[in-house]
Amino acid sequence: MDTTAPSLFLAILIACLIVGVLIIFFTATMLRYQKKNLILYKAKLAAEITTLEKERTRMAEDLHDELGPVLAGIKLKLNSLDLPEPRDKAMLDKVHFDIVALINRMKDISNDLMPAVLIKKGFVRAMEITAEEMNQHKGLEVHFSADDIPTLESLVSVNLYRICQEILTNTIKHARAKTLSIHFERSGHLLILTSVDDGKGFDHRVASSQGSGYGLMNLHNRTEMLGGELFVESTPGLGTKYRIEIPFSL
Repeated sequence: MDTTAPSLFLAILIACLIVGVLIIFFTATMLRYQKKNLILYKAKLAAEITTLEKERTRMAEDLHDELGPVLAGIKLKLNSLDLPEPRDKAMLDKVHFDIVALINRMKDISNDLMPAVLIKKGFVRAMEITAEEMNQHKGLEVHFSADDIPTLESLVSVNLYRICQEILTNTIKHARAKTLSIHFERSGHLLILTSVDDGKGFDHRVASSQGSGYGLMNLHNRTEMLGGELFVESTPGLGTKYRIEIPFSL
């Protein structure tokens, strides 16, 4: 009896099994490697963002605690001067005006770096004030609303605030919107932040295929750091909707 054919078939079968095992092993190894890299990337990203926020806080405190009193002292000394010459008095008034403008600008920069109300009152109150200020100065009608949200950790509050800042910036710079509505709520074990504008919108599929812009990348990075997901809905001419879902537990 000729056993060549069965032996050949068995050899091919064994070879296929070996190749299959090698492919499965290689695929599993690559998946583990990618998962490890993703974990390391997220850890690095979290460390970079945390360091950035600490530096922002330090700079804001330095401006407020060190430069602020110096400028206020200069302003008081200028106010105490009594110059009889009209020309000198006019120059003094001009310097006084510039000092006041510098103090106000310094307060704005300090607030942009790390709003004091965000640290003292939390995310919701900080956003209420931001919306009020935007409505007064930026030409964009901003509506912010929030459900009754428990106290959030500082890291969560800061990153949610930065996410909203990025959405506001993107809307002002690119959307040409008249109104922007932002709502913050808790649903089960999720914190949900939703924003909707009536701007020009964009083709999200095209933007994703070409690589996200810096603003959209920031939104993704901040959301990922909090372990959440970012959903974007946008169509040319129909505005843009962002939905951020972040896991939350008491």
